[in-house]
Amino acid sequence: MNTPQMLAAIPLFAGLDATSFATLAAAGREQSVPGGQVLFRQRVAGDACYVVLAGVVRLHQEIGGNELELARVGPGGFFGEMALIDGGPRSATATVVEAARLFVMDRPVFLSLLSASPQMLGMVLARLVGNLRASDAHRLDLVHQQQLLSMEAEVARLRSVSQMVAGVAHEVNTPLGIIVNAASLMAELLPAVPAGGNSEVLEDLAAASALILKNARHATRLVQTFRSLSVRQITHAREKLPLAGLIREVLGLFELEARKLKLTLQFTSELAAGADVWDGIPGFLTQILLNLFSNAGRYAYPGGAGGVVEVKLAAADPQQFRLTVRDFGAGIAPANLPRIFEPFFTTGRDKDGVGLGLAIVHETVTAGLGGKISATSRAGEGTLFEILLPHQVPAPAPNQESTDE
Repeated sequence: MNTPQMLAAIPLFAGLDATSFATLAAAGREQSVPGGQVLFRQRVAGDACYVVLAGVVRLHQEIGGNELELARVGPGGFFGEMALIDGGPRSATATVVEAARLFVMDRPVFLSLLSASPQMLGMVLARLVGNLRASDAHRLDLVHQQQLLSMEAEVARLRSVSQMVAGVAHEVNTPLGIIVNAASLMAELLPAVPAGGNSEVLEDLAAASALILKNARHATRLVQTFRSLSVRQITHAREKLPLAGLIREVLGLFELEARKLKLTLQFTSELAAGADVWDGIPGFLTQILLNLFSNAGRYAYPGGAGGVVEVKLAAADPQQFRLTVRDFGAGIAPANLPRIFEPFFTTGRDKDGVGLGLAIVHETVTAGLGGKISATSRAGEGTLFEILLPHQVPAPAPNQESTDE
C-alpha cells in the first residue's frame, strides 16, 4: 500500500475533500525512524505534526524529576499538534519505541488543513481535551504516590527513633539496676556500723545513700517509661489501659523537650478512677500527642518564647473520650485553618517544615484510632485541638493488614 492509500485510510483525514487531500499528499513527507530515537523533546519549539503509518511512538513528560508517560501512539494515530496550534514549545518528549514510518506535516500545511476540514478540526480538539484530562489524572496519581512515599518515610523515621530509644533504655537500665542494688546495700549496712565511729560521717553517708537510691529509682522509672512508650511506637499493639495514665507517661517523655522549648504542660482529667479505661493503640496516641506538643513549641510560641499548653481529658458521650490540647500562642490565620491537615501544607518552610506533621496526626486519629480531630483558632489567641476517641478502637477491616507484631 502506497502513502496516499495509507493516508486515505486514516480517520483524521476522512473528511478532506479531493483538493485538500491532494495538497496534503504533495506537501507532507514520509519519514522512517529507528526504534529508540527521540523525535522531539519537551520544551523545544515545534514545527511539525506527525501521523503514525507503522510502528509505535511513546509520549512522555518530565515533572519534578519524575518521568510521566502520557500515551503510546500506534498506526493511524497522530501527535505533535498542540505546539503547532498555540505556537509554543513541545509539552512532551516523543520517543520511537518500535521502528516507525511517519507522515510529517509542517505547520503551514497542518493549519491550512484544519481550516479546510471541520471534521479534522473536531478530531484534533477532541484529542487535545482527552490529552489534558489524561495528563491531569496522571499528575494527580503522581502527587498521591509522592505523598504516600513521604508519609511512609516519616513513619519509618519515627520507628527508627523509637527503636534507638528502646535500645538505649535497655543499655542504661543495667547500670541503673546495679546502682540501685548498691545503694540499697549501703542503706542496709550503715546501721550495723559500730557506734564508736564518726557519727557525722555516718549521717552524711546515710543521706548520700538515700539520695542515690531516690534518684536511681526515679531514673529507673523514667527509663522503663521511655522503653514502654518506644516499644508501643514500634509495635502499634492494642492494649486496655487507663487513658489518663498513658497521657501522663507521654508528658513525662516530652518533659526534657518541653524545658528546652520553655513550655509548661498542664494536664487535668475530669474522669473518675476506672472511668478512663481505653481499649486502643497507645503507640498511635503517643505519636499524636508528641506531634501536637512539638507544634505548639514551634508555631504557637515561636522564637523560644515559651508558654502554657493545657491538656484535658473528659467524657464526650457514653462511647467517646474528649481529649483537648490547647495553647495560648500565635494562633492560626483564618485562611490557613481549613488547610492545616492537608499533606505538605505548612507555614513553616523557613523552619524546615514539610507540612506532614498534622496530616499524619489527622490520618492516625481517623484511620488508626477511628476517631475525629478538629481545630479552632484565633490569630493571637491560641489554638485548640479537640480529639474524640472511641472507648474501643475499631478492629482493622478484613482486607487491611494488622500492624501488630
